[in-house]
Amino acid sequence: MDADGCPTTKALHVTFGQNAYNVTDTVLNDVKDFAQFLKDNEGYDVLILGYTDTSGSAEKNLKLSQNRADAVKEALIRYGISRARLTAIGKGDANPIADNSTEEGRAQNRRIEVELIK
Repeated sequence: MDADGCPTTKALHVTFGQNAYNVTDTVLNDVKDFAQFLKDNEGYDVLILGYTDTSGSAEKNLKLSQNRADAVKEALIRYGISRARLTAIGKGDANPIADNSTEEGRAQNRRIEVELIK
């Protein structure tokens, strides 16, 4: 919460299979819930950050991460969120949250993060 009592972060749990960027049925409920949060909090814009694991070249990972961010953006638009409120950025394999030397770690790094902008 910020000084006005408004949320500054909101979790959106979206991960991807290797080399994939489609938003699957298993994460659509999370995307739908996040869209409802945005409808209820219209003062926020959203920065959607896509990430990959370290498999593949830096160029390929940057493009894949952008495709992931764009896919989540398009899903939110389908749930009624204005395109103008959403910015999608691919970050490639930057900022890993887990160890890329294990399959479990790589799976965690293939993700979306969101930042709320007031």
